[in-house]
Amino acid sequence: MSDEKKIVLWMQCIFEFLGTGLITLLSCSYIASLKLTNGFDHSWKMSVVLGLSTCIAIYISIFVSGAHLNPIITLLFFLFFDFNTKKVIPYILSQIFGSFFSSMLVYEWYYHLLINFEQKKKL
Repeated sequence: MSDEKKIVLWMQCIFEFLGTGLITLLSCSYIASLKLTNGFDHSWKMSVVLGLSTCIAIYISIFVSGAHLNPIITLLFFLFFDFNTKKVIPYILSQIFGSFFSSMLVYEWYYHLLINFEQKKKL
């Protein structure tokens, strides 16, 4: 029985990692592409992209992990809604690692483009 609980916790952590990572990946890559194209003239587009990325991440993870997708939400569920104490640290670590991994992907993808852009503009 404890092995099943361990697998369930790992699955929940994987979905928290994926959901948080997806939000970070889409939002950071969108902002990097806006920086390269000087596309900051329509802020409503950014709101749509961020809203859709959050919705997709919620739909991906809500049935497995509850779609906390943020360490503060996990802490609030622990403090006010009797969330399992043993899941708090794994959830938070999964969310942090998901965001970090996704931001490193964006950094890797856009690094040379952004450096070239800044050297041309002499920022």
